[in-house]
Amino acid sequence: MQNQISDPMPSPEPEGVVAYLSQHLHFAVVDEDVIVLDERTDAYSCLPGAGAVIQVHGERIVGPRSVIAQLREGGFLGDPGPARVRAPPAPTRALPLAMSSELNLIAATRFWWSWWREGRRFESRSLADLLATHRRRARSPGLPDVEIARLTSTFVRLLPWAPGQGACLYRAHLLRTLIRDAGGDAQWVFGVRTWPFAAHCWLQVGDAVLDDEPDRVGVYTPIMVI
Repeated sequence: MQNQISDPMPSPEPEGVVAYLSQHLHFAVVDEDVIVLDERTDAYSCLPGAGAVIQVHGERIVGPRSVIAQLREGGFLGDPGPARVRAPPAPTRALPLAMSSELNLIAATRFWWSWWREGRRFESRSLADLLATHRRRARSPGLPDVEIARLTSTFVRLLPWAPGQGACLYRAHLLRTLIRDAGGDAQWVFGVRTWPFAAHCWLQVGDAVLDDEPDRVGVYTPIMVI
C-alpha cells in the first residue's frame, strides 16, 4: 500500500458546493486531514488540512467552489453513482468464540472448500479483483450470531494449517467467503489512521468484530465498507 502526502488545501470560502467522488475513490476525514484510497491501485494518499475545508458524506463531498474545482481538476470527482455502503457502528465488542475441543466437521468442510476456491489464488489477485468478487454476490439473508461464531472459531483454528498465509486483507477475504458460502454475511471494513499512517481491514456484524479486537480496530477511521 502506498502513502503519498500532497500539498495543503487552501483556506475555506463561505459558499458550499455538492460534488461526488469518482466511483473508484474513497475519502476518510482523520482529524483535519483527508485520506484517499484508490481501490483500482490499492494506493493511499493524503490531502493535509482538507478535513477543515470539505465535508465527506460517503460519496458526496461538500465544500467551497474553488476547492471543489481543484478536486475535479485533480480527477477526484465524477458523476453520481450508486449509494455506498455506510460504515457499521463503532466496534464495542468481539464476537464470542466457542473454542470447543471437538472440530465441527461441517464448518471444517466449508473452510477447506472456501480456501480451495479463494485462498489458494489470493496472491495473484489485485484488490480491485477481490472487491469485484464480493460485490457481485447478493447479500445473504443472514445467520444467527452463534453460527457465525462457530464458523469464525473453525476459521481461527484451521487457518494456520492452510497453505499460504497473509495479512488482514487475506484473512478478511477468506473469512467473509466462508461466512457467505454458509448463507451468512458480515461487513468488510477498511480503515486508516495517520501520524504514523497505517491501513487495516476487518469484519464486523453490527458492533461486533469477528477477526480482531475492538481496541485494535477502534483507532482506525473507516474509509470503505463492502
